[in-house]
Amino acid sequence: MVQEFDTIILGAGATGLFTARELLNKGEGSVLILEKNSFVGGMASSFQHKDFIIDFGPHKLFSLLPGVMEEFKSINGENNLIVKKVNSLFFLGKKFQFPIKPVEMLKNISLRTAYNGAMIPLSLAKSLVRYNLLGKKDETFEDYLVKGFGRRAYKILFEGYARKVWAHPDELSKDIAEIRIPVPSIGSLLKSTNKEGQVKINASEFYYPKYGMKQFMEKLAESIESKGGEISLNQKVVLVEKKGGMFSIRTDEGAYICKHLVSTIPLESFVDVYSRSPEEIKEVSTRLRYNDLSLIYLFFDKPQVITDNWIFFPEIEYSFNRLSEQKSFSPHTVPTEKTVLCVEITNPEINKLPKEQIVSRAMEDLAKAGVVADAKEASEKLFLRFNKVYPVYDKHYRKTVHRLIHFLDTEGIVSLGRNGMFNYNNIDHCLDMAWTYSTWRLAKGTIEDWQRAREKFAEYRIVD
Repeated sequence: MVQEFDTIILGAGATGLFTARELLNKGEGSVLILEKNSFVGGMASSFQHKDFIIDFGPHKLFSLLPGVMEEFKSINGENNLIVKKVNSLFFLGKKFQFPIKPVEMLKNISLRTAYNGAMIPLSLAKSLVRYNLLGKKDETFEDYLVKGFGRRAYKILFEGYARKVWAHPDELSKDIAEIRIPVPSIGSLLKSTNKEGQVKINASEFYYPKYGMKQFMEKLAESIESKGGEISLNQKVVLVEKKGGMFSIRTDEGAYICKHLVSTIPLESFVDVYSRSPEEIKEVSTRLRYNDLSLIYLFFDKPQVITDNWIFFPEIEYSFNRLSEQKSFSPHTVPTEKTVLCVEITNPEINKLPKEQIVSRAMEDLAKAGVVADAKEASEKLFLRFNKVYPVYDKHYRKTVHRLIHFLDTEGIVSLGRNGMFNYNNIDHCLDMAWTYSTWRLAKGTIEDWQRAREKFAEYRIVD
């Protein structure tokens, strides 16, 4: 039996859920979400492990976009927590509060940091001459940050992090630096120490669901179903066709048709299952690059391991790029006298290793950083691997994404979200995308109107 809906959304991650909710709120007909997993929320969710509720890496609910925080609070309801954020950067053997404060730098000075600190002004002066006076263009990640910080500070703070999370910096577009690095220069860093500057780059507090991100996503799902929307889990899409202005979707569990199709699954995955994708488009989609994510959860029979929500490790010598502690987000997710530390590894060189070697290397680096002295301190270790989590903005990604999205435009298909638009965004941006799309739908806009409306998606910025 073939089921018919006004709109079908592929993927029940944050973007898919927000989009369904907004369409139903605006009375845009029947809505079905098809999700391949057995849970909603995608990577912005949680899982249960014994007495622990654990996120797939740290998440927060925060935004500078108008109306988003109010919406988050409305969804969370009485289970909304306000968390005072504490995060740090660990480099040159020291932990520094983020954003870095000059006074803190002086207090934590060492021979190693002193030498590098003395070299930074000279290095910055050379960069100012090269980029501002001699006119060198800043087209790559490396150029963009060397221009603002000088090569010495760039190597300390950014080069290793880029290699660990994305790719070699001279292969990357400067777009990823503009999106992910909240301060573009040393001057901006100094300005960020005042209250106004801090707000733009650093969330002093954020919202968090009392029982983990899973609770937030399930509340979204409940609001969809309460308005007559449907969510069908364990439905892997195997074929999408278009006939007579209608879309036909076949999964390994059923068959569906709809007038409006929204995809939030990875661009290349959709191209693969869409019957009208020409070979040229399939070839273009293979050019999109991603890095995998390994998560190591370390369980301890003590109340706390780190004093931060999360700590960034930008230097290449450390296998992981971030540590976080679930209990610091909500004490209701972890037993009182226990805790769990999440170790995130995106470095493609490390992730090529067998699981046992990845865990062993991480434990060595935790000891080197003075976080966990002995691997035996952890009462249990849990390892999870996720493929294609971090989009790599190489120097050609814009052209690639534009070609794929333009093809979908001509087919009348809307692609949204981090995966659907190859867009490095946060949960608040997912909501904004849903608002933008549903507003366009309600106005019965043209494809050209939609293309103009979504231009702002490229302007999203991450606030840590």
